[in-house]
Amino acid sequence: MAVQRTSLIAALASALAAATLVLGISVPTTALGLVILLAGLTAVIRPEIGLHVLVINAMVGLTHVVEMPRVGPFSPPVLIEALLVAAILFQSAFLGRRIPIGSRQHLLLGLLAVWILVSLLSGVSVGPENFSQYRNLFLVRLVMFVLVTVIMTSSRHLERLVSTLLVANVGLLITAALVRSGAFGEERITISQNFERTGALVQNPNELAFTLTTMLTLAIMTFLRARSLLVRTLVLALAAADLFFIMATLSRSGFISLCVVLAFLVFKLTSNVRAVAVILVLVLCGALMVPDALFERFGKIDQVRDVDRFQIMRVGLAMSMDHPLLGVGLGNYVPVFSTYNVSNMKREAPAHNMYLDLAAQMGIPALLLYLTVLAITWRGLWRMESRMRAEGRTRSFPFLLNLAIQAFFVNLMVFGLSGDVEFDYGAFIMLGAAVTLLAQEQGATARLGASGRN
Repeated sequence: MAVQRTSLIAALASALAAATLVLGISVPTTALGLVILLAGLTAVIRPEIGLHVLVINAMVGLTHVVEMPRVGPFSPPVLIEALLVAAILFQSAFLGRRIPIGSRQHLLLGLLAVWILVSLLSGVSVGPENFSQYRNLFLVRLVMFVLVTVIMTSSRHLERLVSTLLVANVGLLITAALVRSGAFGEERITISQNFERTGALVQNPNELAFTLTTMLTLAIMTFLRARSLLVRTLVLALAAADLFFIMATLSRSGFISLCVVLAFLVFKLTSNVRAVAVILVLVLCGALMVPDALFERFGKIDQVRDVDRFQIMRVGLAMSMDHPLLGVGLGNYVPVFSTYNVSNMKREAPAHNMYLDLAAQMGIPALLLYLTVLAITWRGLWRMESRMRAEGRTRSFPFLLNLAIQAFFVNLMVFGLSGDVEFDYGAFIMLGAAVTLLAQEQGATARLGASGRN
């Protein structure tokens, strides 16, 4: 064993020396490259670990802290995704592992991928930027969904995924605080030049509010399930911190969506006195945290300004009505904005509405495919919730995770009215968790029925 450790250290030292002395690569870059290599090898040996690394990076944006070395055209996260896919295919081909990708959600999202590609190829403009957006804004997130459904195949896996998301929640709050203080970010600023609104590395203020609302629901559900006083205290403090940062984003959309999500949870958990009490305490804390600047932003909501969402909506409607079948093509919304500027806005702006964004860029059929995925998943979750209530399993992990995912769907659909979050990483991760949860419940029901017949 000692000889093996010595050999490994010698090999790493030799690689470091060769890279720095022979190739002239800096020590930090070489060290990061070795970390990526180690992460890749770990992903191949134990895919679940690689997936957890990807989830944390997707939520927090760790690869944005420093410029990570690329392997050809691949960024480190994309490379790890590719290694995970290769490892799963290898296990399927040579180890007989079954790949569970036969759900209706897999089929519909596959059709959506094809439709978006056809839309892109027939768009008003086709170039490298469009294909880059297809890969980076949709395809890598779709692969994340597939990886979650393939690797997270049991309740124990889902429990570990929730734990990873809570760790990512802490990391997201830390990076948001550091970005606000000017420690790093795309715009490095001093403490005296703090952002008026809080964002994070890979989320603008509105997206940060959306993500933290999802994290808040997971923290609440973890609190309800935890038995340890320490764990309850920690996750409750985490939920309070999420509330504080949601308010600090000054996001009107985020605030409205948060209120709807909390109301939804109160409605769903009315029989759980402790749950209602915790949510009401959080609501009270949130009310005390609301900054005056947020009220000022709500006070300006009726003004017609360059960023007014109603005026932007008119542009999106005009665009989708002119290209109802295939849209203008992914990545072409802003470039053709001026052609459909029926509101006479002074500058181009994104759709700020996931429904119009899908319809205008990819066509109304793409919007219908996306909504169908949400609808069949929601129906499955609702039926599962009804069965578990009838069986008295309202304190179990599957039941609480079911409600957390339902709350996420509420967050997505409400926030989507004023935000382009249809391809958010968190959306595909939570959707993947929902598919696994439903598959596990269906399997358990089928086994119970078989045992009853026997």
